[in-house]
Amino acid sequence: MGLVIPKCNADSKTLDLTLKVYYEAKDWVENSTLIDKLSSYLIDAGIEEQKKEPQSYTKKTQVLSYYGLIEWEDPNNNQSRRRITEDGKRLYEYRKINDVQSIKILLLDILGTRTFGRNVLGCDSDSDLEAPNIFLKSCMLIKDLTNKEFGYILGKMEYKKMELGDALFDVVLQRQKGITVQPDTASAKWSDPKPILAFVDWGSLK
Repeated sequence: MGLVIPKCNADSKTLDLTLKVYYEAKDWVENSTLIDKLSSYLIDAGIEEQKKEPQSYTKKTQVLSYYGLIEWEDPNNNQSRRRITEDGKRLYEYRKINDVQSIKILLLDILGTRTFGRNVLGCDSDSDLEAPNIFLKSCMLIKDLTNKEFGYILGKMEYKKMELGDALFDVVLQRQKGITVQPDTASAKWSDPKPILAFVDWGSLK
């Protein structure tokens, strides 16, 4: 199976409304309740025109679960009840008042204290690579990063067991030669990193 990153919706308004369901419940929420309430919120917000298939709503919790903003009553059961965590409550409240600085601090704390490799909620990853941390550290070391470069780096680390520094050096060399870095076929799946796009919407990346 190897490295897996959540692929589901990371639109900031959708994530806000998903958190809203759990924030207002103040307790464990059945998936059936999430489906009914979230579909109503999304229709009212003009994001969706009509109610969709049930799994499309439970999938919207993947990125939030990945970052520890929602927890599951039974981590091994995809149908498990879920509830908002203390970090999730803080993010929801900061988003409501547009406190970008507090959001940045919270997200950095999450990256520093949470594990994103093996057995992380929100996806069935079987790798020790921690994708969000790799993306952020790469940006700090070489100033910026494209999604395709990210997929390329993860591919080198996952399949070739390359160290991050060596993979980044490879990217820099290709840039200097005017070559557009492209991941191979097996690594291309990581070039659309929804959790990273969430960080952009939340103001930690631009």
